[in-house]
Amino acid sequence: MSNKEMIKQSLHLIDNWLDYQVYIKEIPGIAVGVFLEDEIIFKKEYGYANLEEKIKLTDQHLFRIASHSKLFTATAIMKLYHEDKLSLDDKVSKFLTWFTSETDENLQQIRVRHLLTHSSGMTRDGLTAHWSNYEFPSIEKIKSQVKKGISFFETSEI
Repeated sequence: MSNKEMIKQSLHLIDNWLDYQVYIKEIPGIAVGVFLEDEIIFKKEYGYANLEEKIKLTDQHLFRIASHSKLFTATAIMKLYHEDKLSLDDKVSKFLTWFTSETDENLQQIRVRHLLTHSSGMTRDGLTAHWSNYEFPSIEKIKSQVKKGISFFETSEI
């Protein structure tokens, strides 16, 4: 039996466990996707997108994942690092050519490792609490704020 077949069989156990968790712990909803070698080998939604209206969760519902995205981003960057497609000491401006400021020289010194370790000197959450009160800014707005040199502290050396 191949690894892929064994993984697919074990997903049956995970499926049953998730069904049980949603029920026993009264979890409103969970969406799960498992990829193996660029193929979706398991995809399922459990529970509800809206409990009050009993709207079942589907693969079309969006989640505000907020800080969980840091894990996905760091994993993708480390994959690129292990494939020798980037160095942790590369300047961010190598990949984001707009990542420059006429008013803040520290910005040009920010490296990939600084972003991964939250030591870039950039403010943590930007100018407002976008995750709850406002529409998240467009990429154009973010570029404009970076050009202006938004609230930077000295970059940490690690």
